[in-house]
Amino acid sequence: MSMAALGDVNVVPLGEADRSSLRALMDEQRADWLAALDWDLAEINSALLEAIRGGTLAGTAAVVGDRVVGFGFYSVETDRCLLGDAFVTRDYRRVEILECLVDDLIRRAAEVCGHRRVENHTIGLDLDITDAVLRARGFTAHERDYLVRTVDRDGDVPSGHSRVRLRAWDDADFARASELIYQAYRGTVDAKLNCQYRSRDGCSDLLDALTNTVWCGRFDPETTRVAHDVETGRMCGVAVATRISDRTVHLGQVSVLPVYQGQGIGRALVRSTIDAAARNGLEVCSLAVTRENHVAESLYRDLGFTTRREFRVYTRDATR
Repeated sequence: MSMAALGDVNVVPLGEADRSSLRALMDEQRADWLAALDWDLAEINSALLEAIRGGTLAGTAAVVGDRVVGFGFYSVETDRCLLGDAFVTRDYRRVEILECLVDDLIRRAAEVCGHRRVENHTIGLDLDITDAVLRARGFTAHERDYLVRTVDRDGDVPSGHSRVRLRAWDDADFARASELIYQAYRGTVDAKLNCQYRSRDGCSDLLDALTNTVWCGRFDPETTRVAHDVETGRMCGVAVATRISDRTVHLGQVSVLPVYQGQGIGRALVRSTIDAAARNGLEVCSLAVTRENHVAESLYRDLGFTTRREFRVYTRDATR
């Protein structure tokens, strides 16, 4: 497909953009994510449109002529500003449009939250364009892999573990799981990328997003697995699962307490999730892993996960 003529690019607040045009852009993005990641954005897009209607979503739309060709949004949190996806329709997808979106998003966010840390965790489908724009604006890139494997029972490979009891999620698990995630991730490479891992409140917010919102798929308590030490009863591991399409379960968080790491508990959690997904009729399991986390990367590949997509997380530390 040939590129459309660029013309003058204007940026407007997201709430001022034509709603039908935004819906069409989101439908296009949904099709792209389904094809690339087996990830259905239908519920997320419905939530975005509702937030735009209610005036609670901060963001920017790019307009060429009278056509809305792109949009982006951001959220302000206690310790950071989180840039959401900046999506541009296919025939206008080039550096100039994305630059306009990103610059306006950063400017608007700075007016609200000052010059605190900025992070972007979106799985970019146009890696080269996104990389050029964000690096030029002082962001550091961190390599991640989006991994998948088919959901089938491991057969003669047990999904249990002699030291722990594995079970499905219960609502009463939230507080202990949040503390577990904090203990598992503090001081790790992932805490350098995602500042939520650096505090108990941040880990609580992260777990709340996984279990009580649709931003990382629909939470699946039956497939989510919790590990308890059979001798002490202590919660020592958790694998949080969400459904991101009719056939795909996503592992949004796999955590094991430090004193229990290296004993095969993470492996047992993932296998148990896969078995539970198979019993519930799902076909694919996905997850994302930071490439510098060599232990986790090695574990997932040993369990049969392969790369579906390479992407990058971007961070920019607070400026004075």
